[in-house]
Amino acid sequence: MKKLNLYTLISLGAFITFLVLSNITATLFSQSFGIGLLDLNGAPNALSTTASLALPADGTDRVQSIIDTYSPNASTVHAVMTLTQDALLPLSALALGIFGSLNLARLFGGKKAIAAIGIMIASLYTLSDLTENVIELALLMGNTNEALLTTLTVLHSLKNAFSALLVGSLALGYAWIGISKLIGTTNRTQAAVVSKAS
Repeated sequence: MKKLNLYTLISLGAFITFLVLSNITATLFSQSFGIGLLDLNGAPNALSTTASLALPADGTDRVQSIIDTYSPNASTVHAVMTLTQDALLPLSALALGIFGSLNLARLFGGKKAIAAIGIMIASLYTLSDLTENVIELALLMGNTNEALLTTLTVLHSLKNAFSALLVGSLALGYAWIGISKLIGTTNRTQAAVVSKAS
């Protein structure tokens, strides 16, 4: 039980660390090359939704425009970032999803369905993000066919949806547990006060 709590906290710390690191390096990349990463649709970081350059709306035209804007040096730096930190972020999210869901299931009285759903969402996020990375690498190496461009835009949307679902469901589950404990403590305190008054 204590180990599961510890693993959950460690994986949360790793996820937050890689998330912050990814945003810092994405911002530096955008400042250095005048356009953001493919992962971010050309935006400077995850906190900004607009690219520094005028780009077509979302879709394959936007992805192609971003790739066309990259210098050879920008493509190389992007590939290195994709192979390192952008591989570690989804793996840390997977660890958080596994340990956080197992711990949450335990807190909800051992409901295995909670753990199964959380682990499934974390796995789908990780799979979509790592597959997106592989396609980005192919595009950065010059393989810019329409199928890869289309697949990248679909995976980008799936990754973002699974990421929001993972973080949201874990946050909601832990908030529910916290509120339930707070209400339970308040009810026990009120019952004790009433019984002492009687």
